[in-house]
Amino acid sequence: MKATSISSLLSKEEAGDHFQPDVMLGALETFVVEKVDLQRDDNQMTLTIKLVSRGSLFTTDRELRTWCRTVRSELDKGENCLIKGKETKCPAIRNSEGGNLKTVGSQLHSTSIDSSSIYFSSATQRLSSEERKHLVDDIGQILRSVNQFSFLSVGADNYFKNHSAIEAPFIVPYTTRPSYAFLRRLGRIDNGEDSELPHIPEIGLSAEEALGDNTNRMISISADTIAEVHKEAGIKDEHFESVAAAHPEVRDFDLKKMYGEEVFEISMDEIKQLIKSTKVTTSSLFPRKFYTELVARYSGREEFQLFFNVFRTTPLLNFVDEECWGECIASQKKIIEDQIALSETKIKKSKATLNNPDTSDDEKKNSRRMKYLNEIILKINEKYLTLWEDNQIETLRNEIKGFVERIERKPKKYGFKNQRHAKLILGKALTELSTEVCVSQKGYFFTSGRDGKHNHICKKTDRSIVFLASPGLDFCYPQPTMLEAPKYFTRVADPDDPNKTGGWKMFQPGKRTELHQRLKVLYTCIFKAAQKQDVRNMSMLPLGLGVFTENLMLELKHDLMKIYFKVQFELLAEHDWGFENYYINAQQHTEEARRILNKGLEEGGDYNNETDCLHLRCNVIFHNKDAKFLATELARLGKAPSFLNPSDSQAVMQGFLGMYWEKGRSFNYVGEEDWAATSTGVLASFKVTSKILQLEEKDNYHDDDETSSYISGSSKGRGLNKKELEHHILNQAASSKTKTFADSPKTLT
Repeated sequence: MKATSISSLLSKEEAGDHFQPDVMLGALETFVVEKVDLQRDDNQMTLTIKLVSRGSLFTTDRELRTWCRTVRSELDKGENCLIKGKETKCPAIRNSEGGNLKTVGSQLHSTSIDSSSIYFSSATQRLSSEERKHLVDDIGQILRSVNQFSFLSVGADNYFKNHSAIEAPFIVPYTTRPSYAFLRRLGRIDNGEDSELPHIPEIGLSAEEALGDNTNRMISISADTIAEVHKEAGIKDEHFESVAAAHPEVRDFDLKKMYGEEVFEISMDEIKQLIKSTKVTTSSLFPRKFYTELVARYSGREEFQLFFNVFRTTPLLNFVDEECWGECIASQKKIIEDQIALSETKIKKSKATLNNPDTSDDEKKNSRRMKYLNEIILKINEKYLTLWEDNQIETLRNEIKGFVERIERKPKKYGFKNQRHAKLILGKALTELSTEVCVSQKGYFFTSGRDGKHNHICKKTDRSIVFLASPGLDFCYPQPTMLEAPKYFTRVADPDDPNKTGGWKMFQPGKRTELHQRLKVLYTCIFKAAQKQDVRNMSMLPLGLGVFTENLMLELKHDLMKIYFKVQFELLAEHDWGFENYYINAQQHTEEARRILNKGLEEGGDYNNETDCLHLRCNVIFHNKDAKFLATELARLGKAPSFLNPSDSQAVMQGFLGMYWEKGRSFNYVGEEDWAATSTGVLASFKVTSKILQLEEKDNYHDDDETSSYISGSSKGRGLNKKELEHHILNQAASSKTKTFADSPKTLT
């Protein structure tokens, strides 16, 4: 393996013509130099450097282990510095991030690029120094070309932010979103009904239209076409109009300033191929035949959209059991009524704050956002109550009941091994089942983020991106929190909590492992979905660690975060998924995630144990760039990327990918909505893909014979024996009575 001489760190004047170093360094920027000391004697010159590891490669790289033994005295842990004498002013040493340490800059490039860090796979460690340097230079160039994450910004200089666009000056009509123009150009008709209430829109593009004989037709998206579509639609955005009445200047929005001058073009033939690429990957205990039948029956039907959102935490078996159903329906109605009363109280409070002359501008801005949010929540819950009109709720329940009873009679027809297996899955709610699903589809972003310009329309990239949609565990909304949290945590009641769902403080004994295995199922589905789509470069986000932890106390949030990252690193060390690089913007969790990986990469650690065949199978790269824009840049370079869409249980179980992408604002326009509003991801709606998925079910649905890792675990004891665990959970399902939401402790009152 080639190496870089220490003398290369010194200027020619400092090193002299006859300096011959005794120590050779690998061409890696694994080294953060804390101190450099150059000492001269009569016939000898000695360079001593104090290093800090940036990638735990001291214990995973054989060359570095050999080198470290030769300079052990300089690397003893716990010593600030063993160096005596005056520090040199070596020109090859430059300041690192934060300025607290110094990093080798000249020919040593690898684990630290600006604010990014690279952890090498075992395969990368076996490359020559020159090959590693080329790899890192390539990664560095990609990262440097992409904008840093700037939450949902559009245009240059923070011209516009979709997330906060509910008032002047940051507001435009929803009909100016790129995906709205995309679907209109595909022949969708939108009459603008219910525009004031954000809802999950129907795509409107039938499978017949998508498969029609129009192969050569091109669809173009640009600032000009978006303006044309907005004008053609002639639809009034009620919220925008209400703001414009008070602030007429908002009508002068500049689409060229928002979206730039570029044009995105795609043929109908390729659009058809994107639709056909849709795949659904489920865990090995969740039969794909059952999933297919479920979504074929109920996805895209508005009445079931409302019904399943109300009863998404109700185990499917409870629709059959009369006693459980009676308890459940009463409980859910009370929850809705309580939410309506709470929203009305919050709206009154916001209005009072806005009418108070002593209220500051910041307080007014926050009050307007909260008023807007609670008005939406109020309307949605009032719409839910319409299910109880004209006995509609019983009609829908009876349809589900018949479906469940048919499965119980003929479980093998729906992919179950036996009745006990069917009872295990039917004993779960849609919210629980959603964390065993990943919906994937190839696609493109209409926008990119380079040179400080956010979400400017870009040319179609040379290669498509694999969109991966999976939800994290929901500890935010009241019903999912009270379904999921009591399984794992203990709580301290908070009298000031209006929802009475917060205060979850710590893990119950033994439950940390159960949650760990649950999350391992989730990420196994994601990784398998990516593998099936031939992904080589993953662009990842911290799934489930944002608003979904709202009801957890701070220390428990921290514990949960560590499990999310441990699960990912375990899977990357246990299996080769075909990934070359695993890019992750861990956001505020970056330092803790790196500490977890550092510890696991210690010799004999969870991710570096040759006895158990554990070692990183791909490079892991922490960065602070926008994951969406990074995926686009990787696709532009033809590097087979993916993008993780942190989705919603309703989205993956009913096929409403993108959720409120069309008309959502503020709290109803976050990561998933932004993904769908700026990409072809809207084509993943089952309203479009259902016919194709059913026609080509064998090709597009995966039913892996392998049991997912939460059953098999690993030889280090992170999972249970497959037969033992399967026997345990099937017996447990057969013997236990299914709980309703009302059975959970301290439900909303």
